[in-house]
Amino acid sequence: MIDASGYSGRKRAWRATKHAQRATENWTKAHVTIEMDRFVILSFRLTRSNVHESQVFEAVWDDLPDNVVPIRSLADSAYMGNDCLTVARRHGATPLHKIKKNSKNREEPETFYEKLVNFAHHWPNRFAALTAKRSHVETVFSMVDSLLGYRLRCRTRRGRRNEVRVKYCLFDMVQLAMTPEFWSAEFRNKAFSNLPIRESGPLNELSNPEDHEIRAEQPSRSGSSATPQDGMQD
Repeated sequence: MIDASGYSGRKRAWRATKHAQRATENWTKAHVTIEMDRFVILSFRLTRSNVHESQVFEAVWDDLPDNVVPIRSLADSAYMGNDCLTVARRHGATPLHKIKKNSKNREEPETFYEKLVNFAHHWPNRFAALTAKRSHVETVFSMVDSLLGYRLRCRTRRGRRNEVRVKYCLFDMVQLAMTPEFWSAEFRNKAFSNLPIRESGPLNELSNPEDHEIRAEQPSRSGSSATPQDGMQD
């Protein structure tokens, strides 16, 4: 499953904001793919709030772990374009994206989207059953907001993105810790035996001095430390 959510320092959450208002405000938009049964975040991309979901669809799919084999792609109507359906099929998944209500059915469909509309028109109950778990992605966003909060404390854009990265990493750790397979020795040896150590990454950008709004005063080059009392005369 794939969907998008947003984070900012406002008291108003992303879901409480109107769609037309989101693109005009300064939000950190997260495009997330989620495993629909265990509610685990598999990959995500962070962009500005005015970036449409379909523009990041291919990049989020390319960031999936190598050991993940997608079966179905569940998404809302924001990913209904034929390009998004082609990307899902290229990764071996069956795209079952939400279609618009005014979509016209063609008896001889040609594109992937026309075939999807034809399938939903002839077998509506089966299409509804296959796409019933699409709402799980909203459940994951609600779990992240209730567990770690939906407001960001950092002021800079880089700091806010790093804060969202930490939220998702902590959420995945909590979800994996609740599974019995996580505590087995076989899983730990397989998951952490060949774990690469990254010398540079997004989290190392937290200490970038360019993002510090408050900086320590540098001492004088002459070595003298004049105080207000030195200039006073008796």
